[in-house]
Amino acid sequence: GGGDAVRRSLAWLDGEASDKAEPSGGGLAAPASAATFLQPPHVAPPAAAPPPTSLASPPPPGATAFTPEDAPPRRGGGPPTASTGQAAADGEAALVACIADIEAAEFVALDLEFSGLFLGGGREAKPVEAHFARCAESVPKFLALQIGLCCGRWRPADDGSEGGTWELRTHEFNLWPGGRSPSIFAADLASLAFLHRHGFDFNSYFSSNHIYERLPKQDGLRAVGAARLLAACKRTKVPLVVHNGLLDVLHVFDKFVGDVPTRPAVFGEAWVSRFPFLFDTRHIAQDGRYGLKYDGRLELNELHRHLCGLPHRSRAERVGPLPPDRPMHGSAGRDATITAEAFLLALEMLMREPLTSSVTLRTHRLCRRFHNRVALVGVPEATCLHLGNPPGVLLVPPLLAAAGFADGLASAQVINRLPDPVLIRGLACCWSPLFGRLSPTAHCL
Repeated sequence: GGGDAVRRSLAWLDGEASDKAEPSGGGLAAPASAATFLQPPHVAPPAAAPPPTSLASPPPPGATAFTPEDAPPRRGGGPPTASTGQAAADGEAALVACIADIEAAEFVALDLEFSGLFLGGGREAKPVEAHFARCAESVPKFLALQIGLCCGRWRPADDGSEGGTWELRTHEFNLWPGGRSPSIFAADLASLAFLHRHGFDFNSYFSSNHIYERLPKQDGLRAVGAARLLAACKRTKVPLVVHNGLLDVLHVFDKFVGDVPTRPAVFGEAWVSRFPFLFDTRHIAQDGRYGLKYDGRLELNELHRHLCGLPHRSRAERVGPLPPDRPMHGSAGRDATITAEAFLLALEMLMREPLTSSVTLRTHRLCRRFHNRVALVGVPEATCLHLGNPPGVLLVPPLLAAAGFADGLASAQVINRLPDPVLIRGLACCWSPLFGRLSPTAHCL
């Protein structure tokens, strides 16, 4: 009965349908001290931790590779040593540092950990509207346990030569509802077991957390606690990056903005008016499989491993402050870091040049194809949900927009519903000579 249901849920979380699943084997990778992408990390089996993998390139002078013996201790592993006042001061300093990194970032990768995914046990495929309504109904019932933010900042070469390095500054905050936020939430045993199995630190969650409330509805009022992070993202209009991020963006909206609308179009309008640029690396990989030379699963760790193995010129350096021993899938900050690296490498492969500026993310023809499209899983007729175009950006040429194609061409849902590939091919032939070369993905249709 109940035990079988829990075992089935655990099997689903670890199975191919879950984007959080972790391939077996390997130990935790050493930290990325050097300015290069690493081969993706693996999660150590709970029985025994094998020796760490080597760095993709030697660390700079003075840097050391972490081992299980000299790795910094996990927070919350023992009794707290700082007073409540000192802990509050440290928490405030962490928020201020993250806000400063958001304000200086070219993009911010987001990831959240939840106490559960969906209400009810059924996971059958649903139409877009029904799937979204189910997500909108489920999200307010579960707790957002943790948020990770990886702020990507471009650093030009010191000698003035062409090229540079991406500084990835990752922050992680345990979230605790405050003020008028509800304090009673549902919990999915399978989801909690999944987090525990992947190293989520529940001790740290209860001993060190940040209060969050929804953003003030009136401009000029100060946000409280962790909501200041989303206030900075809203104020700067920085591009946000997620992986398979529908639930992530719904939790962000529910916890920091307001009640989630049950209709996709209404939610999209409300989201884009606050956060106008959003990218989903799962959708980028699915839409650009041809250009990425990738035919594997769209799970984050597998995608990251594949992209790291391709020839690339992009260079990135993980500069903290997140400790380097955080586990994959048990740490929102670690997942946000992997998402940021996969994002940089995927765009370089598709654009055929490294990304160096947020201006490119806002204006490049290829990047505009991915604006505000969130991946959908388990929806037969669509692979992504289009939340809407950024304000002031027209993605559909005026000629086709005047002919009534604005909604159809702006949404992958409509294209995915076309029954005849010949119709897609004919549309591509009309588009290409008039409005520019299409991507290899569109040509291969």
